[in-house]
Amino acid sequence: MGQDKAYSIEVRDIEVSFGSLNVLKGISLKMERGRFYGILGPNGSGKTTLLKSMARALRPQKGAVYVNGENVGRMKSRELSKRIACLHQSTDITCDYPVMDVVLMGRYPYVKRFQTEGEKDREIAKKAMIASNVWHLKDRRINEISGGERQRVFIARALVQETDIVLLDEPISHLDIQHQIEILDLAGTMTQEGKTIIAVLHDLNLASMYCDHLIMLKDGAIVAQGEPQKVLTEEIVKRVYGVKPFVIDGMNDNRPYILPVKKQRI
Repeated sequence: MGQDKAYSIEVRDIEVSFGSLNVLKGISLKMERGRFYGILGPNGSGKTTLLKSMARALRPQKGAVYVNGENVGRMKSRELSKRIACLHQSTDITCDYPVMDVVLMGRYPYVKRFQTEGEKDREIAKKAMIASNVWHLKDRRINEISGGERQRVFIARALVQETDIVLLDEPISHLDIQHQIEILDLAGTMTQEGKTIIAVLHDLNLASMYCDHLIMLKDGAIVAQGEPQKVLTEEIVKRVYGVKPFVIDGMNDNRPYILPVKKQRI
């Protein structure tokens, strides 16, 4: 079946269940090249499951995901790794490799069997590590550095795959505000270079500030999607999170800013 190739990635009516628990319920999305998409929603809403389905880390029971018109379920792993890079939540690694070696692991789709990384691969790795602000860690062991530093190392590893689509599952969850801004600025720069960035985020205000398009999930279904002004409304935030917000309009290029309203003590 032909797909609309104007879209970088298309999700068509996917459903994912774990036993009797239906985690995703008929999700359909079309994502354009060169845009920053944010996936939002409370814990257990299906955000990570959706991202894993796009990366083929999970296989939907129904529906399919297409990249540039091709069904990812039918791609060879090496070919898929040249199309999609994915940063998962966990940055744990059992072997205590040097940071440079961890980043170079992202070059595996391009390295032929029984060969090692060449000078070109190392230059690509250096560029990605400078962009992620971890070049100074290149000779350190991965388990010697902090959780936030490790997060940025794995972002560099995703960058060296040189894919048009980058999936980020909570990429700023272990970072202080300075490094959160650095990573989101980097993601914004990548969209200007034509990459499609899709990130699971928890901070509504940073999502509002950086994302071109937001997808709000609850209980495995899409509640709302569109520009931040359309999604981050008082009614939608209250319905999804169960918290009454105070929405300030007109900040950061007219994007909404969310403040929770403190419950009054009795």
